Amino acid sequence: ALRIHLHAQELPLASAEQALRDTLANMGGSTLVGSTAAVTCVALSTSNRWAVTGGSDGTVRLWTLENLGEAEVLTPPARASSDRLRLNRPEWDGIFALAVSDDNHWLAAGVREQVVLWDLHTDKQARKAIPLEGHIGRVRHLAFTPDSKRMVGADEVGSVRLWALAHESLSSNATVLTGSGRIPLVLAMSISGDGRWLVLVGHSGELAGWDLGAADVVRSRRVLPAEAGGFSS
Repeated sequence: ALRIHLHAQELPLASAEQALRDTLANMGGSTLVGSTAAVTCVALSTSNRWAVTGGSDGTVRLWTLENLGEAEVLTPPARASSDRLRLNRPEWDGIFALAVSDDNHWLAAGVREQVVLWDLHTDKQARKAIPLEGHIGRVRHLAFTPDSKRMVGADEVGSVRLWALAHESLSSNATVLTGSGRIPLVLAMSISGDGRWLVLVGHSGELAGWDLGAADVVRSRRVLPAEAGGFSS
């Protein structure tokens, strides 16, 4: 099975896609053909079916690893960023988070203050972007539950939202787990392997967790300061 480990903190943004290309080439694979824009994030599907990159130009590129060639370019719907986020810095329009669901059904990208979904089960020609509104800051973290039925997004000002992907109206069914400022500057987010726990880490080391199996997920929230070290069921 293909395993690629990229340490983003050690790589210039423009080198991330090249590192992915070089790794595949060293394994006897094909070179990935992408854009000249800086790459801001990289994701692989757990089944090693897809490789995805997000660029500073605001586009997402998708490769099928079984048949590498020219990438499929996915362009999010046009939408102006708020003045508060842009501050005349167009590089903030890049893609800052990517995730692929375990069943290879959904691709999610953080595009400014929104999450954009693509249904990978549809044909290329029919594939449409599905924007999910509601975030306040730039979306920096995305994760799917292991059963691929739900997705979580967290933005840079601490707003966290949970979507049920089977809902008939994806764009309006988000559960707000916490609002802005409650966990300022989210540094990392993860969902446990059994799909029960969602955990976030704030810039001061504090942990916030939700029991995704609870009848009331919002009220299951637990927060511990950095010195507490963690929590358990």
